[in-house]
Amino acid sequence: MKKIVFFSLAACLVFYGCKKKVPTDEQPREDVEMRRISQHTWEVYRVMVSGTDVWNIPQIIKECQKDDTYRFYRDSVLTHYENTDICSGGTDSARNSWRFIEGRRKIIATLLNMTDTGEIISLDETEMQLGVTLMDNPSVVYFRKK
Repeated sequence: MKKIVFFSLAACLVFYGCKKKVPTDEQPREDVEMRRISQHTWEVYRVMVSGTDVWNIPQIIKECQKDDTYRFYRDSVLTHYENTDICSGGTDSARNSWRFIEGRRKIIATLLNMTDTGEIISLDETEMQLGVTLMDNPSVVYFRKK
């Protein structure tokens, strides 16, 4: 009986020691969404509210907001730059917070003392589209690389 136990243990050790180690080619997954959103400054160039482009309607989008830019940093800081045409009483930039949520399908951000969520419709190297609710209507905000 001792010989059977001894040979069983020896066989296990031999098989374990001979286990083939397969090299893995797996690299850490690149955080594509983070790289795309944080690699440059963004500017808004169109705002569609219920299918209507309101970007050029001054009663809705002030002229002083049209040259504003936004920078999403990896450390969850969102900087809003007023640039040349500063809205009255405003500062030239403001630091706020942002982060991805729901598996990187949405963004939650604080901007102008409001926290809101936007669904990422598209995000590539040069453009981003966020679905939001503006004036109680479904809307899409279009950003492009500055």
